[in-house]
Amino acid sequence: MKSKLITILCLTLISNISLAEYFSPCRWTNASGDQNYHNSLNWIADLDSSNTVPANGGGFEYDTYVEYNGAGPISTQDTTVNVVHIGGWELNPTHNCEFSIDDGNFTVIWWFVVGEAYDSNGTINIAGGSLYVGTDLMIGAHHGGGGTLNLHSGSINTNNLFGAFLDGNQPAEDKSYGIINLYGGTIEIRNPNGGLFLNSHSSLNITKGILAQTGDHRKSFTEMTNNNWIKAYDGNGTVIVNYDEASDKTTLRASRNKYQNYTNPLDVKTADVFVLKHSDTYYLYGTSSNEYDDYSDGIPIWSSKNLVNWTYKGCAIKAGAGVWGQKWFWGPHVIEKNGTFYLYYNAYNEDDGLKGRICVATSTSPTGVFTDVAAPMFTPPTIDAIDPSVFIDDDGKAYLYYANVVNDGGSHEHQIYAAQMNTNLTSLKYTPFKMIEPSASWESNINEAPLVLKHNDTYYLTYSGNGYLDNYGVGYATAQTPLGPWTKYSGNPILEESGATICPGGQCFVDSPDGCESFIIYHRLIHRGVNYRDLAMDRYSFESNGSAPDKIVIAGASTIPQKYPSGSNFTKTATSDEFNGTSLDFDRWNSIWSQSRTNYPLSVGWLNLQLSRGDIWQENADAENIFLQLAPEGNFIITTRVNLAARENFEQAFLTIWQDSDNYISVKKAYIDGQRFTATKETQSIYQDISVHTNHIGDVAYLKIEKTGVNTYRCYYGSNGTNWTNIGGTITANFNEMKVGFGATLVYSSRIGTNAAFDFFRIQRDSPLADVNDEGNVDLIDFGIIDYDYNSSDSTIKLTGDLNENGICNIADLLILSQEWLN
Repeated sequence: MKSKLITILCLTLISNISLAEYFSPCRWTNASGDQNYHNSLNWIADLDSSNTVPANGGGFEYDTYVEYNGAGPISTQDTTVNVVHIGGWELNPTHNCEFSIDDGNFTVIWWFVVGEAYDSNGTINIAGGSLYVGTDLMIGAHHGGGGTLNLHSGSINTNNLFGAFLDGNQPAEDKSYGIINLYGGTIEIRNPNGGLFLNSHSSLNITKGILAQTGDHRKSFTEMTNNNWIKAYDGNGTVIVNYDEASDKTTLRASRNKYQNYTNPLDVKTADVFVLKHSDTYYLYGTSSNEYDDYSDGIPIWSSKNLVNWTYKGCAIKAGAGVWGQKWFWGPHVIEKNGTFYLYYNAYNEDDGLKGRICVATSTSPTGVFTDVAAPMFTPPTIDAIDPSVFIDDDGKAYLYYANVVNDGGSHEHQIYAAQMNTNLTSLKYTPFKMIEPSASWESNINEAPLVLKHNDTYYLTYSGNGYLDNYGVGYATAQTPLGPWTKYSGNPILEESGATICPGGQCFVDSPDGCESFIIYHRLIHRGVNYRDLAMDRYSFESNGSAPDKIVIAGASTIPQKYPSGSNFTKTATSDEFNGTSLDFDRWNSIWSQSRTNYPLSVGWLNLQLSRGDIWQENADAENIFLQLAPEGNFIITTRVNLAARENFEQAFLTIWQDSDNYISVKKAYIDGQRFTATKETQSIYQDISVHTNHIGDVAYLKIEKTGVNTYRCYYGSNGTNWTNIGGTITANFNEMKVGFGATLVYSSRIGTNAAFDFFRIQRDSPLADVNDEGNVDLIDFGIIDYDYNSSDSTIKLTGDLNENGICNIADLLILSQEWLN
């Protein structure tokens, strides 16, 4: 930053002093008739008002090369100059100027500016050799000028690299732009602080080659990429950001492949969430749900490596012997200190008059089991204390925040209270007092779910407002101390209902696996008026708010595809499973919608799935345990064999193409006033029985779904896996981020404990695996793609050439290509 300020100061001073005092700018004229710009006869000096060459002033001598229209000089040998301006500067604008380096070493002691004067522009073309810049390389600068840098091969070494350097002197009709095209070669930025400066007037487009900067700049590079200021293959590829600790350098390069996307909602049903990152794993804790036997009275936990795919791990704590709480385990929060995990939650006990009390339990593992150590932690003076969270400041002091429920003439109001804690983290040092209370119409009479963040020495008290079934949303207040006084942000709520996202709230905040991005994770109602909530996740950032503290800006609530959190390993697409192991492969089945169990027994090659009470019909969302994997690109076929002795209405087992509980296609073996096969579709909560056939096969049957086009599917059933009967004809549906899988429910049936047994789940691509460009055959083009990926392996994206999906493209993938090529 200091270097940047010095540079700005120098440029400002120079622009305001006499040209005759400090500058001896020269122009390329090709006066001698040759192309040797080293020949002094090919340059003329700008003359001052007396038509004389200005003398050196103040001990400075600047060689300022400003080209006229047309092609500029070509560097073919080693050259050193002081300052270069290509395409004009503020006192001498020119247009459409080019400067090329084919070989040799071109050194600029101070700065190199490309396109400075209003409406001027310049281009650097480098196809070999090297360019060294002592301070700043500016591609488009100052006063409305535009610049383009094309690096094909060779190298650039600079202290700072600016795209469209803006200093406030631009004209009202700002035409500043800076385009940096990295087609090959390397750009080395020496400055570890700042170094690469891009903005909305500039772009860095990488095709091949590498940009490297000293220091760890993963976060800033990722932010620039998210702003679309850094692109790969003109936005059709993926920018790969890596940091190497040994060399202390961050690098940027391009991949033709894309990051994987996810779409809200995520496959977890819970509420009031908190996410703890421990080592390389995330742990999600949620409010208990009366709908699920396994965690109807406890705190459920899920784990994930990427924040998208979650696996149920059981309960952190559950009502029973030695546990004070008897029901309604809500609003968990977990911190870790010196190897001990502290779980803060609220629960209710009938002996205490069913009043909400905050409890503390500890464990040596993030998954528990946790043991109560302070239950309850204290007795509030009002009705309930709920939704606890703990903030530990930089000085090590800890603070407890919670929602205090008061009774004001029969109307329950939720206010946020807080107090400093003792160092044992299980008791309060002082009496809690009020932080904020409902004060805006959107909040109704509720402020709850407090959670504190700290940014730039400002404290942010985030909270949820209004009723969770009414018009829930998220807001925040700021303060200069952890205990206030607090000022609510005038732009609240920062997260509110939007489209299909109903009543978002119960928020927590977490960083991506590589720490380069920040996310808010929150719950939302699956349907209005239905007490089922699932998860959503969106990016957030802090942005300038003038003289006020930076504001929190959330890129949501979103229901459109967005890329996985940065640093996430890619999720493998679906593979077949014969269920021949001793336990279910959770790495394969890492998305189980509404998962409520940890064990699914395998026996003699069959998966035995106990039918759960519930359904996904229209606005129903109380089904459980739908097993899912990510669908592959292109056309495919999925099949299963299922044994279900369905005897009561709406007992069913099914194969499915799945987006979420409101968007799916299924082929079912079911009991609907008799044994039936059905093909069904639901889009945007509108359910259709496409077709119903009488089951003449019996309890054991085969089910199949074919994806036959971009948005078309066909469903089948059969008795032997060879002969198939189509049901429903061709079904059309347009889904985002599809998954494939199976499940079983009993809906209204009284036969609790009924099992469906699945013999296998199989998936096959409709085209050869090595036909990576999906044009119908395996050929040299596919080899070229795989060869490119072979030299561009990166486990954070799905490489097109990684045919066996092990995170790299290597010899094994080339063997798959060879086998399919020969066939």
